[in-house]
Amino acid sequence: MPMLQSLAHSDQGASTSIDGQDARMPPVTAPHQNASPSIMNQMKTFWRRQVQVEVPLSESRDHLALERTYLSYLRTSLTLCMTSVTVAQLFRLQRSAHPGVTFGYYALGKPLSAFFMAAAILVGLLGAFRFWRQQNAMLRRKIHAGGWEVVVTGVTIGMVSSTDLMARWTM
Repeated sequence: MPMLQSLAHSDQGASTSIDGQDARMPPVTAPHQNASPSIMNQMKTFWRRQVQVEVPLSESRDHLALERTYLSYLRTSLTLCMTSVTVAQLFRLQRSAHPGVTFGYYALGKPLSAFFMAAAILVGLLGAFRFWRQQNAMLRRKIHAGGWEVVVTGVTIGMVSSTDLMARWTM
């Protein structure tokens, strides 16, 4: 430590700028002071800003409506998931002793069930994303009406319904 102090004092006059003021670099600080915030601090900030949100009483109606909308996405996702399990169970049970050349319930059971499950996951993720996006907008006193999430959900439900109807119609 005394050697560092003597080195610091020995070069004090060596670095001056044109106007005569000291042009030395600012003192070096400890590495932990310049480091980015810790993961725990980032998680606390995220929790305060995104999860544990304080809403004024006058705006609570909008936030409650947003929660109901998320629950409807969740309900739709769970309905698609239950349909997937039902299709998998019922279509696999209807195996004939002598299967025909065309596709039957048994052959279409797994792919149709997988399609329903993928749609359930997609609708659940879209609902969570839409909830997060709308909540952030409401905290900034803005709103996103409609959006691509609604269109994707509608197209997904339409594709699932048409696939199910075509599978039943061809049997």
